[in-house]
Amino acid sequence: MKPDSGESGARRPARAGGELLRFVIVGVTSAVAYSLLAAAVVRLGLAPAYLSGLVLFGLFVPATFLAHKHFTFRSTRLLRSAFAGYALLQILCYSLVSSVSTRLLTGTYRLDAALYFATVGTAAAASFLIGKLFIFRPAPGRRDGDTL
Repeated sequence: MKPDSGESGARRPARAGGELLRFVIVGVTSAVAYSLLAAAVVRLGLAPAYLSGLVLFGLFVPATFLAHKHFTFRSTRLLRSAFAGYALLQILCYSLVSSVSTRLLTGTYRLDAALYFATVGTAAAASFLIGKLFIFRPAPGRRDGDTL
């Protein structure tokens, strides 16, 4: 078993940098696709903004989880609870950004944009660290039924 295979938990600094870059790629791609689809659904009158946001969020969480599992962190075996933990993390991050960006608006474009991007950046950093340390780390042991 190689020390950086993802199965032993040991990681070299170069790999961690690659994970961060892949995390950003997946996150930005997911956010842009989500935004474009939500805007299209609302503009075409297929669903109200709130409903389309909920439905697309429900579709994007599993897809983004799989992208992070296979591309970002290249995990082979995860705990069965990994997806539930990831979904909860995404709900919390989305709630944080939504709460801050709707309740702390100043009415000044630059200040509001700075607040929004600072909140998104904080949520993304927390998501990366929690994902790396807890959700996407390799599952210990080889008991059947405990891993994805």
